Amino acid sequence: MLPNSTIKAEALANQMNWQQDSVTSRQGVFESAVYLDEWNTAWSTIAVELMLRRAVEQGPCLFKDLERGDRSGRASLERQFHAVRSLLSRACPHLEYSPLLSRVIRTAHDLGLEFQPLSKPSDLWLSPGKWAKPDLMSQAKVFDELLSRVSAEGRIPSVALETRRWRAQADADFRSATTYLDACLRDASQLFVLRMNLGDWGALLADRARLPLVGDVQDIKRRFSRFAKELSRGAPQATVGYLARLDFGPQKGFFFHVVILLRAAEARRAVDWCERLGSRWVALSPDGQGAFTGCNWVFHDPAAKIGLIDSGSAADRVAMERFVLSYLTLPSQYARVRLNARQRVFSRGTLPKEGS
Repeated sequence: MLPNSTIKAEALANQMNWQQDSVTSRQGVFESAVYLDEWNTAWSTIAVELMLRRAVEQGPCLFKDLERGDRSGRASLERQFHAVRSLLSRACPHLEYSPLLSRVIRTAHDLGLEFQPLSKPSDLWLSPGKWAKPDLMSQAKVFDELLSRVSAEGRIPSVALETRRWRAQADADFRSATTYLDACLRDASQLFVLRMNLGDWGALLADRARLPLVGDVQDIKRRFSRFAKELSRGAPQATVGYLARLDFGPQKGFFFHVVILLRAAEARRAVDWCERLGSRWVALSPDGQGAFTGCNWVFHDPAAKIGLIDSGSAADRVAMERFVLSYLTLPSQYARVRLNARQRVFSRGTLPKEGS
């Protein structure tokens, strides 16, 4: 089953916000989460993407088309306006956006919104004269122009093909994750789902004035590759496999969200495994930078409640798809870390051999 029919965007946005915009200290698994200033930005990105998809398929809803007294329609458009404003204000050079979101950012630059940012629909805006005669106009009119251009461009066959391919990659990653989970559950009928974040925010915790962090994406990928190899080879009697996603937080920099599938017998030692693996990540990192989070015990989201799962439980499978596998793969429908052409943000271990 394709993920779009089973995963709600709101659940995905909440999961993205919790993971991207929080850190914990290196003192242990049970440290409290520290929420950073950019909390709740993921939903805005998803909202703009979904709005653009509707605009391409059905035509854009514009301020100029509102009937007098249509308060509901105006309120909806104002929400869209502010979602676009939020996206444009925080577009990040370390992220690669979906084809439609990329065109919003580029078209906004062409219209002059980089120099005269949006504030609210009723505020005045001075046209630079490139697409309208130099004059004051409402920002609602600027929004209409932006949305009209992007939705028209989205209907061009080559752009539509690019958009379908972009979404297909996220769907393919989701199917790869579900295939891998099925194989791991055939190898071990019960698994403990250990969720961790691995990053370089140790310096952030030592000195909050150093915000924001960025880091070297290729360096953190090399270190995680070494971590994953050690994980795969080190304790096959305890671990069945892993899945991971490279991500970026506006203030915490690059980090990995990792799901480690432990054999059921290791469930009572899950905290010890988290401490041991987190300490290994810190040791692989530059001095004072490496840090980790034990997501099962820190966050209070639905995914944190997932622990021991059973191959015969349909409820366990639905929970894994909706709250864990979705986060590892489906954010790429909207944005993903900018990498070299053949590099991927989603990765997993090799499929267990039958009868191993």
